[in-house]
Amino acid sequence: MCKTLLLSFLLSLTFTLQADLDWAKKQVEKYQEIKWLGKREVKGTEEANATEGEAYSVQIFGEKFIEFDRTLMTLHCLDLMLDGTYQSYLKFTDAQPKGVKLSRRGFLDLHLQGQRLLKSRWQGLSEKEMRASMEVALVLGDMGKSKTARDLFEKYGARAPDHDDFYGEALKILEEQPQLCPSFAKLSAASKKLLCRVANLAHFGHITHLEGGKAMYKKLKESEIAIKDKMALSFDLFVHTADVAGALGHVNKDSSIVYNEQTHLAMKEMGESIYTLSDPDKTEIDAFNTYLSKRAEWLGLDSENKTHRVLTRIGAMLRLFSKEEGEVLKRAVSHLKEEERAKIINHLDVQESSFEGRTPTYIPAVLVNLMGNKDLGSSKDERLEKAIFLGLPFISRVLDKHSELLSQLKFDPQIPLNFNQIAGVAKKDPSDIELCLFDIDDQGAVFLYEKGDFESLQNEERWEEMVLLGEKILSLNPTKDEQFRILNQLVSSYFYLGNYSYALEKANQMIELGEVLNDSRAFVTGLYKLSASLRALGEKKNEEMFFKQALEYCEKALNLCNERCSEDSLLRAKVLFNLGAAKCDHPSGDHLSGIEDYQKALELFSSLGEKNYHQRTLIRLGKAHLLKQDLEQTKVFLDQLDGDKMNKRTKMHLLYLQAQVQILENPSEAAKSIEQGKKLAKSLDAAEELSRFEALSKAISVN
Repeated sequence: MCKTLLLSFLLSLTFTLQADLDWAKKQVEKYQEIKWLGKREVKGTEEANATEGEAYSVQIFGEKFIEFDRTLMTLHCLDLMLDGTYQSYLKFTDAQPKGVKLSRRGFLDLHLQGQRLLKSRWQGLSEKEMRASMEVALVLGDMGKSKTARDLFEKYGARAPDHDDFYGEALKILEEQPQLCPSFAKLSAASKKLLCRVANLAHFGHITHLEGGKAMYKKLKESEIAIKDKMALSFDLFVHTADVAGALGHVNKDSSIVYNEQTHLAMKEMGESIYTLSDPDKTEIDAFNTYLSKRAEWLGLDSENKTHRVLTRIGAMLRLFSKEEGEVLKRAVSHLKEEERAKIINHLDVQESSFEGRTPTYIPAVLVNLMGNKDLGSSKDERLEKAIFLGLPFISRVLDKHSELLSQLKFDPQIPLNFNQIAGVAKKDPSDIELCLFDIDDQGAVFLYEKGDFESLQNEERWEEMVLLGEKILSLNPTKDEQFRILNQLVSSYFYLGNYSYALEKANQMIELGEVLNDSRAFVTGLYKLSASLRALGEKKNEEMFFKQALEYCEKALNLCNERCSEDSLLRAKVLFNLGAAKCDHPSGDHLSGIEDYQKALELFSSLGEKNYHQRTLIRLGKAHLLKQDLEQTKVFLDQLDGDKMNKRTKMHLLYLQAQVQILENPSEAAKSIEQGKKLAKSLDAAEELSRFEALSKAISVN
């Protein structure tokens, strides 16, 4: 009996799967343009991780094409909504968690919206023609992501980088050249008119997630569609609903993951805000504030409060709805640095007088993908805090740079910023968003430099490549924050290469920029790096003036650090390290005082777990005691480092100190240390250190 039931179930499942595949193939046959999305060069939206499973693209093409699967899913969701039966409701909501599952009433709302449109007789359209209009709108909506479509329409003038803008351009072309899209050509004249009437009037997704400001409503207001043609507006909103419902069709091809009860409520309120424009006296900011107020209410925030308005926008982008989530959001943002919060608020607060350009795209995808990344925490609250900590400062830096480029007339204001590539990074390597440098291409796409950037090059101690990359990026007009970050690395790179004059030049630029940024940490960092560069020049040229200046600048750095950055223990430790070096490297310096500075730095580095700095300080202490001719104390520090794993540069400095001691006690062992050190110096392009090892080698030969 059990075997019979199991066999019956398996047969039923097989027939269902085959029927589903037959349906998908029928859609592809019916609407040829879907095939445009079944190619590798299609630019997919980087939201959520695609799953293979029984994806239609895999079954039809043999490989995964996420935009193809999404489009088929939007058509499937449209079918379910128009059908409206309880069975369709169960299919539509099957994959949704119980706590947020779309209610039966919500699903019936969608069904009734669809039925009103089918029976509307807009411009004389029959039910069949209206349904065809909906389907073709869904099929063509994302064609701007396809290279096939772009190549086809480019010769007619459609070149907009943004795929929604491209769709708007393409529909204008199709009015004159309908044969370019067979699916469009088959529509009735009224259907063609309807699609052209509403093409790219608004990006409802931007409004739902509060991605932009009042400018999101500009075309809607100017078109007066809410006053003159509410049915066409209802059509556009309903098609968008089906599009949203199928948005994660690359994850699940049978049930809408996205369109749950929360999404339904948000989209209803978004629609209501648009319909406020049916009153001629209402403006875009009225519509914006209508929706913002509702989202703020759900999160327990005050829409009259500037900070809360920004938090509401961030919450909408992150798909947050409850007061509890609002509290977590407030706490997460409060943990950002004060200057970062100020910049974010400045960028995201929308008021009547706000100047607005094009709405950036895919910022919510960046934040949502960060929050969904399991590597950032086991709980949703923990991941939310990490999404805020990593995502918002990065987004703010990009917006800073974009503003600079616009003010310098170096960027087309009609091209929106596109964070889609960054959304992909958020899914795979979220730490890169914090560590890597970014740029914006001429199509508005924000991208990260590959891991050949400073951080990985620094880890591999490839200083010449860091210099080449750093100078190149400085020439691209990065933001002032990015300039400082690059200059900071360049000082170290030039220093390690022995180019102390260049290091000095970049350190001076750091100090100037620190003043411009009004950033005490930046200013202190520039001062101690300037001191290090002067000290190295003094040692190289044997000039008293450089040593004197090095000491003055480092003492100034310590005083300023104690006064304004006392809580930054790592910064203070670095300043103390360099102050000790400024005293001990000077032939007639105050070595005892320098050793005290080293000891203070050592304690801080040890408490902070900064192993490399701890090792470098022990070597420095050994060198200082050697200058005092205290050989036994020097050997004490060498013994503490014996067997330690360390990077190549630190190892090179250890070998140099070790060789100096061995020359006095065991010259044959010193020769071995010198040879090892010379090999490391050559591999690091450390010319100054190489010359020092060679000088030691000559000293052995003379003796």
